[in-house]
Amino acid sequence: MLLFCSSAYSELSLNGSAILKDLGKQQFVAGLFVDTLHNNANTVQLEDAPKHMRILNNYSKRRWINLWMQIISINNDRESFSGSAQEVIDIMQAPKSAPQKGDIIKYIYHPKHGASMRFNGTELISNYPKNIFNILLKTWIGPIPPYATFKNQQGTVRIGTVVDRSGALLSVTATQESNYKLLNQAALKAVKKAAPFPALPEGIKADSFELNLPITFRLQ
Repeated sequence: MLLFCSSAYSELSLNGSAILKDLGKQQFVAGLFVDTLHNNANTVQLEDAPKHMRILNNYSKRRWINLWMQIISINNDRESFSGSAQEVIDIMQAPKSAPQKGDIIKYIYHPKHGASMRFNGTELISNYPKNIFNILLKTWIGPIPPYATFKNQQGTVRIGTVVDRSGALLSVTATQESNYKLLNQAALKAVKKAAPFPALPEGIKADSFELNLPITFRLQ
């Protein structure tokens, strides 16, 4: 879960951190740094002040892009994402080499300079609109982040979905269930509720797109 604390980092303070695990292995750690600490996710998103996300990656480039595009799609409404899909793809594909274990990806927002992206300290994207940062931010503090709690049960449910070019959900099935019926039902319900998804970008030449989405319910 996203943990709020008061640890300082550079000129900003650590407002929250989270760990994503896939198949029992830690894949990346994310930290959210802000100018003023808050306990409300909406306030963090709306505040027009410097902030950044720092991510310690352990994914291949292809899996990194696929995972983030999936999480971005279900945590942002079509209106906010459809007009910015290409910019998000640009940010995801900015590192020329495949990220390696220990690489640091940093998404930054500043009121005067907009959104930017740094890979191991080198700036690769700059002067993007604020909404681009918020789209990325919602991957962690949006309605369906890649970590969750559900009573006293925990586990991972893999959901297979097929989405058409317009973003409509064509099919959804649990390709790998957890040991708990309630978690399996909750995962299916969450994906159905998130539909319709943003339309496929023009750069993707396909009539439909298959997603295999792991939804992890984990107690911390």
